[in-house]
Amino acid sequence: MLIENLSGQALPTTTLPESIQFVQPLVDVIQPLIFKVALLLGGLVGIYLLLLFMRVYYERQVLGVLKDIRYDLDQLNLHYKLNYSKQRQGRLMRIVAKILSYFRSSKKK
Repeated sequence: MLIENLSGQALPTTTLPESIQFVQPLVDVIQPLIFKVALLLGGLVGIYLLLLFMRVYYERQVLGVLKDIRYDLDQLNLHYKLNYSKQRQGRLMRIVAKILSYFRSSKKK
């Protein structure tokens, strides 16, 4: 079987083996549907991933700014001899520090 192109030349076409020719109508129906679903999912997932990466980048920048602000406040509090964020301890660490200070003060006496 020959098909003519726009310039009028005959182009050979390939024919499918008889064993899979009955599947061709099914493939012709399903292929556009699969293409549309892949385009839709690819577009949505791609946009979602792009927004996710942008959000992570933005949050890392904000975190860096917040760390700089904390550092500046700690330096200011150190200058005025106030408590600063590195001095804050949890309950367990406060208990351990009191116990250790008790033993240190008892050694001095």
